[in-house]
Formats: sequence, C-alpha cells, structure tokens
Amino acid sequence: MEGKRMEQDFFLDSLAADYLVQSKIKDAKDQVEDAIDRTEQLLTDLKTM
Repeated sequence: MEGKRMEQDFFLDSLAADYLVQSKIKDAKDQVEDAIDRTEQLLTDLKTM
C-alpha cells in the first residue's frame, strides 16, 4: 500500500512541476514576442527618419 501512495505522490509532484515549467515557458515566450514587437517597431521608426 505504501508503494502505491508513493507512486501517487510522485505523479502529483510531477504534474505540479510540469505546470510550473510550462508556465515559465509561456512567460518567456510572451517576453520574447514583446521584444520582437518592440524591435520591429524600432526598425520601422528608424527607416522613416
């Protein structure tokens, strides 16, 4: 019975860790997309000078 509980704990811990990692990946992706947008806007501004 103890082994089954350890498996369940490991499974739930893995789900929590996966959620946290996926959340950080999404945040990083959003930051990169914002940086790309700002860079493209700067390039557009420079071309019109």
